[in-house]
Amino acid sequence: MKKAQNRLGWIEKDNPNMLKWAIRYLNNHRANIPEQTTYDGLIRESEKWPESSEIRELLRKMKGAWRQKKLRESLNGKKPSNFILSTSAKKCLENLAKSRRSNITETLEWLIKNGLEVKSQYRDQLNELNKSHRKQLDSYQVAAVTLTLNSTHKCNAHPCMHFVRRLPAQALARA
Repeated sequence: MKKAQNRLGWIEKDNPNMLKWAIRYLNNHRANIPEQTTYDGLIRESEKWPESSEIRELLRKMKGAWRQKKLRESLNGKKPSNFILSTSAKKCLENLAKSRRSNITETLEWLIKNGLEVKSQYRDQLNELNKSHRKQLDSYQVAAVTLTLNSTHKCNAHPCMHFVRRLPAQALARA
């Protein structure tokens, strides 16, 4: 029993979630252990396993997978990333982080957040310019229609004047 406890000693006896996870992990790797097995039952079951490099490797990977699972659970809304930066970009990022008195992760998050804010402000300014230009274009078009009608038609009874009379007052005021 001592050998089995050494193999699985990292599994906490009073942690049912850890025990269930360990049983599922082992069953996914060709073991056949009933789901309701207790900690002591798992230890007894592991005593039957041969002493081999394959078993040692399985248990080493199992312990690493548990450690990775706990790490992922502790990230709280964060996701690990792995990417390659050019040497110069990495140096710039390190210098920026140092000048901000923060770490690289916090600096990257700050850059992304500020980049999105700038993009949003740019989009808002562009929308305002578009609205302003549309209003100017509308007023120019009304003015052009009015000038054309006034220069080509001298009669107020002409059908084109009925069109001009039906234009909204604001459009004519802008003209």
